[in-house]
Amino acid sequence: MPSEADRALEILARRELYRRGNLSHLLHAGQLKIRSGIWGLPRQVQPILCARGFGKTYLGCAEAVALCNRKTARVKIGTEFQTDLEEFILPNFEAVLQECPADRLPRWKSSGSKYVFPNGSEIKLIGLDRKPNGLRGTHKTDLIILEEAGFISKLEQIYYSVIVPTTMHRPDCRILLPTTPPEALDHFFWTLYDQAQLLGDVPVFTIDDNPLLRPPDVARLEKDMGGRGSTAFQREYLCKRIPDGTRQLTPEFSKERHVTEWKRPAYFDYLIKTESLDTGVRDHTVQLYSAYDFPTATLHIEDELVLSGNDVLTDAIYDRTAETERALGYGRVDRWADNNNLILIQDLGSRGLKDGSGRYWRPTAKDAVEAGVNLVRLWLKQDRLRIHPRCRFLIGTLETALWNKNRTDFDRSKVFGHADALAALIYLIRNVNTRTNPIPATFQVDLDNTFIRNPHALDGSARVLAEAFGMKRKAP
Repeated sequence: MPSEADRALEILARRELYRRGNLSHLLHAGQLKIRSGIWGLPRQVQPILCARGFGKTYLGCAEAVALCNRKTARVKIGTEFQTDLEEFILPNFEAVLQECPADRLPRWKSSGSKYVFPNGSEIKLIGLDRKPNGLRGTHKTDLIILEEAGFISKLEQIYYSVIVPTTMHRPDCRILLPTTPPEALDHFFWTLYDQAQLLGDVPVFTIDDNPLLRPPDVARLEKDMGGRGSTAFQREYLCKRIPDGTRQLTPEFSKERHVTEWKRPAYFDYLIKTESLDTGVRDHTVQLYSAYDFPTATLHIEDELVLSGNDVLTDAIYDRTAETERALGYGRVDRWADNNNLILIQDLGSRGLKDGSGRYWRPTAKDAVEAGVNLVRLWLKQDRLRIHPRCRFLIGTLETALWNKNRTDFDRSKVFGHADALAALIYLIRNVNTRTNPIPATFQVDLDNTFIRNPHALDGSARVLAEAFGMKRKAP
């Protein structure tokens, strides 16, 4: 049991940490994991998916107080409703500030709904239902936290009309968006999530990462929510984006199963390399690079090219393709392209003739859209697809792509376009050569010490019959 002197030293040490703006000692292991996930990534906008009961609000308050103690800072914390400030935010600030030394303790100014620190730092709390423009300000802003961002109804408007202008000259300002997953798949949070996912994995913290819960606690919650596989549990505690199963284009896709780095086999150079190009003007232009592993009947997608807007130029597609093929070590390649733009295909082929590489693309045939989607789904179900983690655009598309409400076409996404990467994957699977075994029979055979019988020589009963009928075998 610690002595009085030990306890006094601990109190002094905690106060000193407070003064230095280090409040890690107030956080549990799960919150520390979130913290490292936040500050370990270079993105300005940080979506954070977090299960209920994790203490993400407390963490946000602790981060704000720590920052304001480290330097003179401006922090803004927004919630959907003004009442959320009183019910959730203020009680968490009170808990965080319990150990704050008197010389660092901020004053609460109810007239401005903000904490003011002795060093001039401020933390302003904003109920966005009453003050949707409350995040604006002329002073520099160092940190913005939108609590339960997935449930802020006007998030898109607030982001583009308030947050972006406010942080225009503050690239170091972090924008934290902690939330449990919103039910609506068209909520703007998912757009920010998908944009961030293209730059690196978004931090996700489930009930299984919560050190405050014991296995019996988790089991009880599972039972109360209708089982671990129930939609409610999957969303609230496993942080899953739950799409409408009738509209999901590739429900068989799983990052755990289908996304992996491939250890190339010794016979890799012999494998058939195939590329597919889906061109777009309004949407994205996407090209996929793959190798078909004949012995395992598996298509390995090793890289992707994604262009849009003014970047969709013949030279850009050609040059980037040449660079990627060199980087991947591809030799002979079968290239296929969307047949909607035959002029582009011709121009690409002309470049191949000019530089002597012979690089060209063939137009792909197209079947019904649903038939193409079903082909991809079968390959996913049969476990015949492997995707390199760097193919983030393809991965994001397979996770999120939906049919439109009439199931007549792909739905459009602000991030992944018209499921353009899925279209490229359809062309790829449709055209990849799965029939030819490109690996020679003598691969890795020691020819100097191996007897190989002449396949044209006759022996045994075949030779006897040939002699009986006076047949002579011609030399090949």
